Amino acid sequence: MEMLYLTIDPVVLDGSKYEQEIGPLPATSYEEGIKRTLDCMMKNS
Repeated sequence: MEMLYLTIDPVVLDGSKYEQEIGPLPATSYEEGIKRTLDCMMKNS
């Protein structure tokens, strides 16, 4: 119930404040992130 506010006004997050302080943030596509995660899980199982 305490997160009901998220359904009323959407929350949009971005990294612009961080980028102003530390420079461009590296980005990983969903496909690459899933591939890396699965590779790591298979390697460590």
